[in-house]
Amino acid sequence: MTGPYEGAPFGLSVVVPAKAGPFDLGTVVVRAKVEVDVHTAQLTVTTDPLPQIVGGVPVNLRLVNVTINRLNFTYNPTDCEPTSVSGTMTGGQGAIAHLESHFQVTNCASLGFKPGFKASTSAKTSRKDGASLHVKLTYPKESIGRDANIALVKVELPKQLPSRLSTLQKACTAAQFESDPAGCPAASIVGHAKATTPILPVPLEGPAYFVSHGGEAFPSLIVVLQGYGVTVDLVGTTFISKQGITSSTFKTVPDVPVESFELTLPQGPDSALAANADLCSPTKTKLVKKKVTVRSKVHGHTQKREVTRRVRQAVPTTLSMPTEFVAQNGVVLHQSTHIQVTGCPRVAASANVAKMKVGRGVTRRG
Repeated sequence: MTGPYEGAPFGLSVVVPAKAGPFDLGTVVVRAKVEVDVHTAQLTVTTDPLPQIVGGVPVNLRLVNVTINRLNFTYNPTDCEPTSVSGTMTGGQGAIAHLESHFQVTNCASLGFKPGFKASTSAKTSRKDGASLHVKLTYPKESIGRDANIALVKVELPKQLPSRLSTLQKACTAAQFESDPAGCPAASIVGHAKATTPILPVPLEGPAYFVSHGGEAFPSLIVVLQGYGVTVDLVGTTFISKQGITSSTFKTVPDVPVESFELTLPQGPDSALAANADLCSPTKTKLVKKKVTVRSKVHGHTQKREVTRRVRQAVPTTLSMPTEFVAQNGVVLHQSTHIQVTGCPRVAASANVAKMKVGRGVTRRG
């Protein structure tokens, strides 16, 4: 393994002794670049042209055998669907051959799936700076080889935390984002994310953008994670229902082990979220049976009577968001994630509590 090579974050230096029978032509070194797909984290290795002449002697290669055997260097996927190792080989005269070899792991159903997920928001909100949200996903320690990796995540925000339409309108265009995210408007950056994985020595972190695509009704939320020369884009599809409930679905999560993932959507003039209620005392409208008094005229006289009707009433509720996790091995988890609200005022003690006055050996009840 080497550092960056030919624009790729990693490289290979393949050192081969050039020996054929009694002839020793020294050592042949072939370089290769190792690219990482920004959406799937799939690796593509491309070598420089292999030597056709070594020490003045023409070389006709019949076999190239590569063995990767370093301990803990590669990990199996946790998705048992059939896949393949594919590639392209180019001949010395320009002919091209496409290669593919079947690859499939087994026993994925035996893997566990126990991600932890927490969410919090600040009680302090305003029309100017909107609302905040912080979510953190964690995996059990030493989960490699025991737990399946995440394939999909979907969250539905509560109605009290709607999307801020003025911020959605400032999304970066897809053309600009694909060309250079650094050129996107500052207002399109709505948060920051950080991920840790045991396969890299440093965390991956970076901004979260709203990016608009022509065929989508709402901008996507794209998280750009970078570190150790690697860039991974997590793309979340945004949907806002007629009831004003926002959902985000990350459909393509790389099949790699993750120890933790944090996403922070802070408050600010261009915050991703707004607040339309008191987050410390959230309520929801519910149909309840209630006795009500109705008036009616009988023979010219107004009469009152009580009847039971279903009426809409605001009732206390907890701030929560429905969450769906899908593992690479197909396991599906549904939960209602409680959103902790920080900074709420403390509830005053009840004035009806009996007061106790204590003197020297005498207790008086007031």
